Amino acid sequence: MRKFFRARKFLPTPGAFRAQTRAFGEARVLVRCYYAGLFYFAVALLPEWRSLLERSTIAPLWPVGWLSYTDLRTGIMLILALYLVGALVGLVLPEKGWARALAFLGLFQFVAFNNSFGKIGHSLHVWVLTAFLLIFLPEAAKLASRAGRQRFLTIFWGCQAMLLLVYSMSGLGKVAGAIYQFSTGQPHAFMPGALAAIVADRLVETNSRSLLGPWLIDHPFVGWPILICDIYLQLFAFWVAFRPALQKPWAIGLIVFHIASFLFLTISFAQNALLLALLLILSPFRPSQPTWRHTLAALPLFGGLLARLFGRPCAS
Repeated sequence: MRKFFRARKFLPTPGAFRAQTRAFGEARVLVRCYYAGLFYFAVALLPEWRSLLERSTIAPLWPVGWLSYTDLRTGIMLILALYLVGALVGLVLPEKGWARALAFLGLFQFVAFNNSFGKIGHSLHVWVLTAFLLIFLPEAAKLASRAGRQRFLTIFWGCQAMLLLVYSMSGLGKVAGAIYQFSTGQPHAFMPGALAAIVADRLVETNSRSLLGPWLIDHPFVGWPILICDIYLQLFAFWVAFRPALQKPWAIGLIVFHIASFLFLTISFAQNALLLALLLILSPFRPSQPTWRHTLAALPLFGGLLARLFGRPCAS
């Protein structure tokens, strides 16, 4: 699988042990920052506790199915308290497996509860997935060995891969939907005015007005390269997990996509943007001295051609 997803000419980086030591130190700091972000989300929710506790009807998803067998207000209070306490414990004791498990459980319960009212929001799903993976980080006592540090880095890489896989699944859905629509003669995502049509449909459906949406509707052809780039970034995101030279620029591209989604569609994914910054822009696996030739050569689909045009880099 690594051979398929990585760049064509993979050459091992010299000084692997030295690179592991540097990457481990950075990854450990980033894990602490991860739980600081999770704690911020829990604290930022405090002003909404009163309205959440006043909810009287619910169609509970399976993780919070137990709410059907208890007083609803009491159950909601337990979930909110677990979310806050779990995030705090994860922040204070991120080296403890039980603390990371408690942080995951609180987040998992809150997200399931928050999506139990007839509408599914995706803003925290990648945090749920990565919080689960981080439970399996090795205990502090095992980090003195290279094997323990490598396991730590492998779990951290798994979080990167999971995050990127979610984007690739989204991109694959867009491509598959466009192919089906094209085959049936319907408007599809590869048409020049597709993004303008999507924006118009969204603004009418939600009865909202975005900052740049009306302008894009008046200039539909401007949206065509934006949408094509977005589909490319999402579809091939998983490849980036195996190509460290691409992690920073790819994450920047996906963050710009989220900013554009808000400016055009009023869809906010600030939580995803933060996770992209933590796991990929600040990636501990980034090359120490990246070059633009190296980055171009690693691009999915076009890397081989660009490497021939500009000269293949001497190291991966």
